[in-house]
Amino acid sequence: MGRNKTISLVAGVVMIISLFLPFVDLGAFGGLSLFDGLKAGGDTQTYIFTALIAFFAVLTAINQPLGARIIAIIILLWMLFILFAAGFMVSILGVGAWLILL
Repeated sequence: MGRNKTISLVAGVVMIISLFLPFVDLGAFGGLSLFDGLKAGGDTQTYIFTALIAFFAVLTAINQPLGARIIAIIILLWMLFILFAAGFMVSILGVGAWLILL
């Protein structure tokens, strides 16, 4: 297995793990993960974002680097949009969001 393939697989696994880690940190109230948002009947954006992460992991696993790069760019732009919409309040981002940004 090549070095790029290994890095891509690790990125896919990290993104899947980030679904279960706190995406938003609410201070004393704890944090909410994307998985918590799905269980609570989240909005359409939560479902699409989670599907994009899963799709990235699948494309990486089946060795489709171009598709995985396109999906990774979409995920990165979506995360930047979330930051912009929140007024660049990076203090509310949890561990899951920071893992996706990495």
